[in-house]
Amino acid sequence: MGFNSGFKGLITGLNKKESCRQKFKENILTITSLYVLEVLCYVKEKGDIKYNHNFHEYNTRSKHDLHTQSCNTSSPQKSVLHMGVKLYKCLPLTIKKMDGIEKFRREVKSILLNETFYTSEEFLQAKLM
Repeated sequence: MGFNSGFKGLITGLNKKESCRQKFKENILTITSLYVLEVLCYVKEKGDIKYNHNFHEYNTRSKHDLHTQSCNTSSPQKSVLHMGVKLYKCLPLTIKKMDGIEKFRREVKSILLNETFYTSEEFLQAKLM
């Protein structure tokens, strides 16, 4: 906590007691937001990831979600790819359907700049529109 607050003042000009959430909305991403952005772009670019509609022909509301691999141990659940699928499922459908990585990156970054996330759990629980 002390490490963060000292650098916060140095970088943003705020004192130790002031919140920097508003400051991060001025075109600066938190470390967590950078992680989310890079993981989502990695998942979007990766060609061998399958969507739910590749496994069945039913018209379900989750047909545009990425297919989650089932696993018996917890080690695959800690992978970047598994986290990426979880993060991807939180995105609005309009962003999921976007073609082109640059447009996708721009829209995700726009969401991450509007909301300030300090943990990946905050992103997973957020109601993104």
